[in-house]
Amino acid sequence: MQKWNTSIPWVKKSDYILRCIEEIFAPSSGGNPMATLKFEVAAPDTVIDNDGEELQVSGVRINFWQTIKSISGWKDTSPEEATEQLQANFIKLLTAFELPTDNIDWENPALGFKGKLVYVMLEDNEQAQRGSPTKADLAKGIKIGPILVHPKTKKELVSHYPKINSVDSFFGTAVMSGTGGL
Repeated sequence: MQKWNTSIPWVKKSDYILRCIEEIFAPSSGGNPMATLKFEVAAPDTVIDNDGEELQVSGVRINFWQTIKSISGWKDTSPEEATEQLQANFIKLLTAFELPTDNIDWENPALGFKGKLVYVMLEDNEQAQRGSPTKADLAKGIKIGPILVHPKTKKELVSHYPKINSVDSFFGTAVMSGTGGL
């Protein structure tokens, strides 16, 4: 059996159970108020990948970010409309964790996710591997490097990460003891 790593696509399933191991409320890099939740896979211990191989997934760490206010809005969406959508999503998240949704202080919301377990749908999030930008690129304001390619096959190099597609329902509260498993 192999332990999952970023070279292996994540197996999409709806019956993963994640444990919240850390919660932080702080501004995003863009200055928007945001909750950062850090999870680990509590169950299942293993999954069968697309090639029929058993992979160990328990203990894999996953980060989840939920912005609750948009300072500048989105393309074709005012900051007020974007904030309304973000706050509705945050309320759905609180509901999935069976946390209170009344009287939320949007400037400093009570979190309460840590130690709780939830059923989630996870899917693969494929990301191109990039090199460092050159000094010339940085001088032009280009902050990301070129996509890396395999020297022989010339195929783009990618990494795979688990992505939370949806938080489905509350599973319970866990005693925090190490990584993986219930």
